[in-house]
Parts: sequence; structure tokens; C-alpha cells
Amino acid sequence: MNKPQVIFIVSAIFGTILLFALGRTVPLKSEKKPVPVKMQTGQEAMEFPGLLQLSKKRLSPTLLKTVDSLEKIAAASPEKDLKIQIYRQLSRLWMDSAGVFVPFAKYTAEAAKLENSEKSLNFAAQLLLSEALSLQEKPLQAWMAREARTVFEQSLAINSGNDSTKIGLGACYFLGAANEGEPPMKGVFLIREVAERDPGNAYAQWMLGVGAAESGQWEKAVERFRKVYSLEPDNLDALLRLANVYEQSGNKNEAVRWYRVLIEQIRRLEKEHKFQPGPDMIRRLEEHIKSLEN
Repeated sequence: MNKPQVIFIVSAIFGTILLFALGRTVPLKSEKKPVPVKMQTGQEAMEFPGLLQLSKKRLSPTLLKTVDSLEKIAAASPEKDLKIQIYRQLSRLWMDSAGVFVPFAKYTAEAAKLENSEKSLNFAAQLLLSEALSLQEKPLQAWMAREARTVFEQSLAINSGNDSTKIGLGACYFLGAANEGEPPMKGVFLIREVAERDPGNAYAQWMLGVGAAESGQWEKAVERFRKVYSLEPDNLDALLRLANVYEQSGNKNEAVRWYRVLIEQIRRLEKEHKFQPGPDMIRRLEEHIKSLEN
């Protein structure tokens, strides 16, 4: 994982994973991304038309009229360049004016698929994947993973040798993108292929840790996240997941130890102006440590 990828993961996921591990109290200033549309637990995965209708309920009448008009133009136009332009405009509207993630990411992906450049495809796919990794709502997570899968696959058709794209595609499988009769382990094999060829690829090690944690394989998850920490001590997400895996497996002593390491790293990175924690982030971690010690 290169430095930009580390920064992206820390900024896009860390705040949400903190909420997942410790529970929400008050909003964190470090949470910058738009909120996803929520779904009821147990609902089957929805397709985009249903998610879009839920999203539109958040719009003002004026903005809704603009969005509907742009959608009609895009649907009727046979011109690829015009469709790309409209999809990008819709993406900006959903991000800047409404702050709703699903249509923002979907239209970003649709524009990228029409443009068909590796750079834009990977950006759109990673956008969807990063959000999917931060979600607890399984149906919505699966929808995002399926959307990301199609974009990663198109990118790999352009450059089959991009390891980061292979890793991203592999993650989509264990997040719910596997088709009927297709084993989720197929994704693990894709990531493991990269990790075995390049053991120093922290992104591959991190994603294998995520996959192991998703399936409750605590020892494997610990092994992978500790490997990431040895490669990238500044990776706060890996540290938080490591501490949480120890906690979930019942090893409170190790969980406390790694939560403390995490706090030390947050403070160091803050002093170095590399990470700005929310106003109560460290306090909440310290309170959580006390709860584990009692």
C-alpha cells in the first residue's frame, strides 16, 4: 500500500471503524464523507433504483427537479461524452448539495465506466469499496461491493497486472459481491496471490486481515494486522482493527495493550501534523480501555 492509499484509508474509514468498535456518542469532526442511505436489518440487498428513490426523499423540491431533469437527459442521449458530463454533474450535486453517498458513488462509477480509463475506474471502485468496508448494514454493503466489483473488473481488463486492483476485486467477494454458486473464498485467493508473491504489500496483508475478521477467524486476522503494523506503524486503521479483533476474540489484555499503542500513535501523528483526531476520540478510547480493565 503506498502512502496515498494509507492516507485515504485512515481518513475515509478510521472514524467509522472507531464508531463500529466503540459505539457512537457524539459526531466526530474527522467524519467528512456523506452519509449512506440506511436499510432495515434483514432486508434483501436493494438495487440502485430503490436506493435512488430513498435518496431523493432527502432533496428539496428545487434540487429534485434538477436531478430528475438531468437523469432524463442522460437516459435519452446516445452521446457518450454528454452522458459522462451529466453523470459527473449528478455526482457533484449529490455530494455537494445533498451529501448522500449512494447516488454520488453510483454516478461517479457510471461516468468512469463510460470514460474507461484505468485511473478513473480505480478511483470510483475504491470509493465504493472504502464505503463498503465501513458499513455494518450488510445489504447495503453487498450492493456497494457488487457495484465496485464491476468497476474493478473493467479496470483489470485494461491493466491485468495492477495488484491494488486485484486486491480490491478480491475484497468485493467477501463483502457480498459473489454471484450465486460463486465461492466468497475466490476473493481471498485473489488477494493471497498478491500477498504470497509480495509479502511486503501491506494493502494485501490488511485486506486479508479484514477478510479473516469478517469470517471470525481471529488468529488469522491478528497475524495479518500485526504484519501490517510491522510494515506501516502509522496505519491507524490496522491498529484499531487489531485491538478490536483481540477484544472480539475475548483476549482483553491484548486488546487493552493495542488500544494503548493506538492512542500513542494518534498522539504522535497529531504532533507531526499527519492526523487530526476528533475532539473526543482519545477520550473515548481511554474510556473503552477502562471498561475492558474493569
